[in-house]
Amino acid sequence: MNITLVITVGTRDVQLKEGFSENLPSKILEEFKPFHQKNTSFPGLYIIEKPREAGSFLYKNWYFFKDNIILPIIEPTLKHLKKVDNLILVLTDQPKPHDRDTVNLKDIIVDTIKEKNYLENIPKFYTLKIHDNKVNLLDAMYDYVHEKLSDEPYCSILNESEKIYLHLVGGIDAINHAVRMSVMNSYGE
Repeated sequence: MNITLVITVGTRDVQLKEGFSENLPSKILEEFKPFHQKNTSFPGLYIIEKPREAGSFLYKNWYFFKDNIILPIIEPTLKHLKKVDNLILVLTDQPKPHDRDTVNLKDIIVDTIKEKNYLENIPKFYTLKIHDNKVNLLDAMYDYVHEKLSDEPYCSILNESEKIYLHLVGGIDAINHAVRMSVMNSYGE
């Protein structure tokens, strides 16, 4: 069975466990200070600030952070599904000055999924980047996402999927709704 999972990525999808800094070299810890803060909703976790910059920094220093990176919002869905053939990550990549875009979290999410064995298999990973700066406008996002999902490789992936799951928890509401409506209108039964 060909299963596709579409995940809209938000800024809190990648977090760090408390104690992540214990074995960091002092230079890396100092450089990372502006990129994290305690998660007040979930004690014991740190959220990533400025994910565009922080994502690049974390991935460049993957070796030091990998054991303490978690995907607290995505992980339960992956563990529940157990097997996914295609995983489409929907990420924002707006023009400057946006520093909260999630585009640079992609490699961290992909490598964390591979390292932590959340799934029984390693899926094929695809990225849908939202470049439009009207991310809060439902009409604009629907048109943008629908056009993107109608193009390759997404069109073939979704058409060939026997099951499509949507994980629309993270990210921006207008993007989440646009993905949901576009997939349901074009690929739903």
